[in-house]
Amino acid sequence: MGIPTSFRILNHKIHIKEIPDIPSAGVYGDYDSDLNEIRLFTAGVCDDVIIHTFYHELYHVFEDKGNISDIAEEEARCDVVGGFLAQYIETKQ
Repeated sequence: MGIPTSFRILNHKIHIKEIPDIPSAGVYGDYDSDLNEIRLFTAGVCDDVIIHTFYHELYHVFEDKGNISDIAEEEARCDVVGGFLAQYIETKQ
């Protein structure tokens, strides 16, 4: 599917874990900022949903590590997210 096992954002190593159990209906993943971990719940879930969930949680990482919601200026937000995407692409394993 192309989902990495880890990547770095602002020197934080983020791990991606596949959890074959879904803890509650309608939840396909989550991000734990204390553990620097994206968890994907994959039991009975099609690949398209898993991929969408990964990118959804990846954006939560960006918001958390970059305090994106505190950046009011659009160009500044774009610069931060662009930098995050570049670092993600270069460091994913």
